Amino acid sequence: MKRILLFFLIGLSIGRMHSQTFNIFYPIDFHSPPYNYLPNAWPCNSFEVTSETDSISYRMFGFGALESMTNTYFPFRAFSLGVDAQGEVTEWKRYDEGEVQNQALFNTFFNNGMIRNHDGVITGVIVVQEELSDMMEINYLHHYLARFDVGGNLLDTVRIHYPDDGYEFRSYVMREDLRDSTYMIIGGFRTQAEMPTTGGLLKGMIAKVDSLGNVLWWNDVPNTSFGEDIVMAPFGQYCASFQHQTEDDCGPNNDLNENSRIVVCTFNATGIEKDRIVIDNYCGNEIAKLATLDENHVVVAGVYNEEVESENPYLWNCYIFSRVIEVDNIGWMYEIGEDNIYYYDPFVGIGDFAKLSCTDGYIFSGNWINSSSNLAEGYLFKFNSDLSIEWQRGYRYFEIDGNNQPVYRIVDVSELSDCGLLVTGRIDNTSASLINNQVTPWLFRTDEYGCLEPGCQLVNAEEQAVGLDGSLQLAPNPTNNFTQITLTLSETIQSQFQNGDFVLHLFSMDGRKVLEQRVASSQIIHGTPYLLDVSALPSGPYLLHLTQNNLWIDSQTVVRE
Repeated sequence: MKRILLFFLIGLSIGRMHSQTFNIFYPIDFHSPPYNYLPNAWPCNSFEVTSETDSISYRMFGFGALESMTNTYFPFRAFSLGVDAQGEVTEWKRYDEGEVQNQALFNTFFNNGMIRNHDGVITGVIVVQEELSDMMEINYLHHYLARFDVGGNLLDTVRIHYPDDGYEFRSYVMREDLRDSTYMIIGGFRTQAEMPTTGGLLKGMIAKVDSLGNVLWWNDVPNTSFGEDIVMAPFGQYCASFQHQTEDDCGPNNDLNENSRIVVCTFNATGIEKDRIVIDNYCGNEIAKLATLDENHVVVAGVYNEEVESENPYLWNCYIFSRVIEVDNIGWMYEIGEDNIYYYDPFVGIGDFAKLSCTDGYIFSGNWINSSSNLAEGYLFKFNSDLSIEWQRGYRYFEIDGNNQPVYRIVDVSELSDCGLLVTGRIDNTSASLINNQVTPWLFRTDEYGCLEPGCQLVNAEEQAVGLDGSLQLAPNPTNNFTQITLTLSETIQSQFQNGDFVLHLFSMDGRKVLEQRVASSQIIHGTPYLLDVSALPSGPYLLHLTQNNLWIDSQTVVRE
């Protein structure tokens, strides 16, 4: 029976009411009995769904290994999870469909960029990989356009027939074109002679596919390596971002880290490239995503990673940037204003970028190494409509063994019907070997401010401590004068809070700060009660938040009688 750690983050909301938030991950025990849910699972996309019962509120799609990744060969299978409103997995499905389903050696996996169609059907590309002889040797990737209902049931699959099966195609992102009910697919390709054993790089590609899997057209994109994102542009055009991996020698660690540049292209209705902008500000890895601003403008947001002189080859100067591009009626692009650039150190990765409907602005996600803790975290950035940053949050677990130093990655964010955010990610251990890595799905939802519990934006804490829910305890509660506050932590976790005072923040339910007290860690960290005097406050409920430095830890509701 798999072990599930579930963190119920139930609370009072401040401002707009939100559904219950949750934060959950699914650690895998390889010694447990087998089940259909897959260990070493890479989630791709998650959706808010409405089912006939209350048993499923969200559906996650991904792919995972059938066994522990301890051998050079391990088969993958695509899967989906049904998750209820509290974050519990209620059912799971595997997808082994395809023309090769009866063969012994094949993989099935999803690509990122699954979408919900205008009719509510969830559509994605299932990739079937045949004739595996080694994990790094990729042969015969067949693509199937697959449609699912909200229950995760496979409605149909059709083979996408690219022009020449001698090519290896990798589709990275798919978008629905509502203008003619077709699908735009971007990715990369190479010939059989250019497989990884020869060191051949991918070449960017763009394709238009109808609902029957027919390729209406496809084109390679010169001087690019693979597609990253695509949006619909005005006048029946398309705007796409690509990464161009180069073999340039640049930077002190060019033998370890690739140099790449961002290429943003426009295409007409038949896939002919009309214009391109090359973004190559630094020596290092650069990548970008796209979102539509309005009918004539596209927002580009991404990451520059600049290599620096260091004994650590993975220490970079990192910059998150955004810019606005205008697209005219013939596909020419014009950069509007200057880039918005934010410096972060020492590493930033990119997951998703999406325009929000409930609130003006955009959500940007990925993973970074926090410069103060030196730990890898998932992050969310909320951009305002003018592309300034409204808030940022980092997320990591404290319940996981501190010696493991896992990496938390966010790969997909979607806006919920109540304006909250559904966040999909994965947790990787830090083994240097891909084979020995254990990858665990991660799913959580927040309110519109990125808070796991309502009100975290009031204390302006940029880091969210996950896994410490319930560690802050109050007694008596309700009270008419004093309440005793204790923070109950394991010995392993206590050591992470020895340096720095805690701060207690008390707010009224309309968001007004009514009290703030600084408490030495020695007064509260070992379970010693700290007396909080609320006798001077009017009767009613109050929201108590506990922080240390820039880290939000936990919150509770205090009731003054």
